[in-house]
Amino acid sequence: MQLPTDRPSSIEKLNQQEVDLLVIGGGLTGAGIALDAASRGMITVLVDRSDVGSGASTHTSNILHAGFPLLRRGLRQLIRKLGPERKILLDNALPIVHPQRVLLPIDKKMTLGRLRINRQFNTYDKLTGNSKHHRHQLLKRPSATRQEPTLEANAISGAIVWEEYATRDHRLLLEVLKKAQELGAIILPQMEATQAKHDETGKITGYSLQDRESNSSYALKAAAVVHCHGTWMPDTRYEALTHVILPREKLPVKQAIYFYKDDVEVPFYVFPVSGHWVQIGGKVHEGTQGGHPASPGVESLKRLLESTSQYFHIPSLEVADIQYAWHESYLMEHAKFNWKNAVYKDDQDGFFALNPAIGHYRLCARQAVDQIVNHLQEKGQLTRIKECYTDLLKIAGSEFLSRDEYQNFSRDLLQNAGAMQLKPEAIQHLLDLYGKNTELILGHYNTLPTPELNPDTRLLQAEVWYSVHYEWALHVDDFLIRRTRRFLTHPQSIEEDVKKVADFMGQELGWDRIRREEEVKRYEEAIKMLKVEG
Repeated sequence: MQLPTDRPSSIEKLNQQEVDLLVIGGGLTGAGIALDAASRGMITVLVDRSDVGSGASTHTSNILHAGFPLLRRGLRQLIRKLGPERKILLDNALPIVHPQRVLLPIDKKMTLGRLRINRQFNTYDKLTGNSKHHRHQLLKRPSATRQEPTLEANAISGAIVWEEYATRDHRLLLEVLKKAQELGAIILPQMEATQAKHDETGKITGYSLQDRESNSSYALKAAAVVHCHGTWMPDTRYEALTHVILPREKLPVKQAIYFYKDDVEVPFYVFPVSGHWVQIGGKVHEGTQGGHPASPGVESLKRLLESTSQYFHIPSLEVADIQYAWHESYLMEHAKFNWKNAVYKDDQDGFFALNPAIGHYRLCARQAVDQIVNHLQEKGQLTRIKECYTDLLKIAGSEFLSRDEYQNFSRDLLQNAGAMQLKPEAIQHLLDLYGKNTELILGHYNTLPTPELNPDTRLLQAEVWYSVHYEWALHVDDFLIRRTRRFLTHPQSIEEDVKKVADFMGQELGWDRIRREEEVKRYEEAIKMLKVEG
């Protein structure tokens, strides 16, 4: 059963006890570690100086691949691990993980011919453990263009089609965090770890924390601290993938498509996003040293669109077609991090963890918590502890025994839409985001004393209520950008929704008129960072 996210009582606990583990960073790496640690019985606190998911964890391609690009780098043992890991996520993260067919056009200019690529995918199928019903297919050019009519037939000699898994990265993160909280972890966004505390030997013993909402300070004692800073990790060089959102009519693909440009190891991709948009991504930006990379420049956007346009029978894509754009940073170079080693300990007994890929987060978390547990047990600070069992844990909203049970649950709610004066697509929107917790939102919707509001507005009010009380949302942009992606799912009403959301959040959080106006401006500034002008 999902628990409310009561920030005041969570903060009150900070000074009351020493914790086993302080996790600094609320991305998917930190969330996975908090879940793993809490599930083993460790007293766990996770803090983030901003909103959870405000970094790279929610700026991905949303495809959980099993590492086909890694095959070119000879990392076969890693692919053996990632293949089963996707199946674990498929079972434990209903309804936000689902199979996704991916098509790879075979460029006539590629040094790898159709038969050689086919042999590579035979190896890939064996490494990932794909059954014969899920193995790749080799398509000749006519079949490829029938399956994806947007492809430029003269540019390809055929295609490979295989099965990956798709997710909603922002929802995966939130549901992992909510399950961690259900198991006892304290989750506190907008809580900055400002100063490490050390004992007489220089070993870390905790952190000073500052609440960025109230400006209050706290001292937290922790037996272990793990830093999950992502792109803020020191002495680290990152690659930046550029992602853009365009109207679907500009590139009306039917499925996810990967393609390679020159000798770049990371493939470009095209991915349909709802009925409104298509997302394109690829590496067109040089590596950076820590921190968030700057917003994509015009030249980067042009290179991305030019690389994409050559494969599709469409009018040339222009920068003016792009609605939103951002960079996603991922690890390129660090002496102590790689695919096999996701965690290390420094000479102050502080741990650092980095997750190389979204589908790798559970394995990264297990490795990190194993090392932390061993370290604490050697010091005599941790005695009885459970073994890792996150492979068996259903994350929040996914507490279904099977996909059939989830489908029956969805069908019952959809059939009841008319009785609640809602359209089926409104119910489906909730199911896609919240899974089983759709019941909580609809239950609140049915109790709202606002009959003068139309049903869609009342449902938005219920969704805001849920986001505030169950998902740590403290600002309008938390809800519209990182909880719901409403600026993408409801583009036709988003301008009107912003003020409504500010009013509804204000009712829940006690905002006055001035604060509500400030929140609208805060959202406008946040979305401006994603928008591409002109």
